[in-house]
Amino acid sequence: MPLFTPSPTSERLFGPAFRAYLTSINAIADAVAADEYVFIPTEVFAAVAERGSVTPGEAGKIFWIETLQRAQLAAILTLGRTAGWVEGARREYDAGALAPFTACVRALVEATGDSCHTLNAVAVTLAENAVGIRRELSGSGVGATSTELEDLLIHFTHARKVPKGEEAPASHNAESTIAYIRTLKAMGLPQAEEFYKALCERMHPAAAGLAHYYVPSEHGFRISFDQDRPAMDAFVGEYEASMHDLLSLAFNPALLTLRVCGAFGIGTSPEALRRIDFSPVALWARVDAGLRAAGLPASCYT
Repeated sequence: MPLFTPSPTSERLFGPAFRAYLTSINAIADAVAADEYVFIPTEVFAAVAERGSVTPGEAGKIFWIETLQRAQLAAILTLGRTAGWVEGARREYDAGALAPFTACVRALVEATGDSCHTLNAVAVTLAENAVGIRRELSGSGVGATSTELEDLLIHFTHARKVPKGEEAPASHNAESTIAYIRTLKAMGLPQAEEFYKALCERMHPAAAGLAHYYVPSEHGFRISFDQDRPAMDAFVGEYEASMHDLLSLAFNPALLTLRVCGAFGIGTSPEALRRIDFSPVALWARVDAGLRAAGLPASCYT
């Protein structure tokens, strides 16, 4: 099932890059649909290790296979979640509904911050430690692991608002929204803070969420409920640069992570993924250098 629907509306909202992402991501999503994820329960693995039933080399191999699977899973989930909010924004714009349109775009901004926060670090960390990881995957390693990387990936799939008084691992605590907006600002999203604030004000009980109902009249104003489309057009025009840059910030961390996993031979590596030119992505130089240093097959990532 395609994640994206070809639409001139989506191109207008998110820029000409939408068309390129549409083709690549639909093909990638279709290719990975048959991938299966199997993880050994932590308590089972701990019990087996305690009995000495696995060697350090075997334990390291299992750890890194599962970690790479978790990375691939996080990347695929990111593509699906992002596509869902992009499609939602497109549908609500076409329907002329300002409130749900801004809700979808706001959710897309938050999801993008989450993707950048997690997957950029995952892709770079895996690539820059590729020499050691490859050794562990061969079964001849020393059982090296990475709690930091494991927690980062668990946080991505398990983070939630933990009720007061409930005991939960730190990796299960949801990150604050402001942290995600700061991440996007650091990544170069134009007007990141102003953009997000404007989205919030248009969907919360605030003046900006009501202003489009007022229409000037001869002696004052009247109320009109058919002004959603002009209000959306004004918003999209004011924050055009932010809207257009969202897609690359949302999708590139996931695509980069998939490329790294493919280089290790984990998960499906479809032709559509291998054809993507990552050279404009700021982190690609570090990723490429790490993979090449590990002697991974060039055909997997070039």
